[in-house]
Amino acid sequence: MAKKNIATFTGTQLGITTLGNHAYGYSGLFEFDNTAFKSGLDFMTGSEYHKAIIYWGYPEASGDNIQSQVYLNDLKVYAHFHSYTGGDYTNAPMYLEIMIPPHTNVKIGAINGDGNERDCLVTYSSRTYQ
Repeated sequence: MAKKNIATFTGTQLGITTLGNHAYGYSGLFEFDNTAFKSGLDFMTGSEYHKAIIYWGYPEASGDNIQSQVYLNDLKVYAHFHSYTGGDYTNAPMYLEIMIPPHTNVKIGAINGDGNERDCLVTYSSRTYQ
């Protein structure tokens, strides 16, 4: 049986890739601080609902008060603080399960309340429904 190519990784970008009834996105590392919310992913859903899992990764953090955030149509719908001391974090989780309606602008990112410039990455995966 011939091998079938069902998906191609498109690399880091602000948007998502849709394949059939699934969508995914990967921000790659981006820098953020306390000056303003910084988006790792910023996209518009189509005519489908997204049952999504969003994951934030912070490869470096010490003495920080990082806030993971999600905006839907420019309204903050999720904000979760992660406090870091000595390289360990508290206040997990660093992922979110969320249902996103059709025709919605989605922004996913972070801000650091302590002002240190840090790196973050965001991954997004969803099952879409009409």
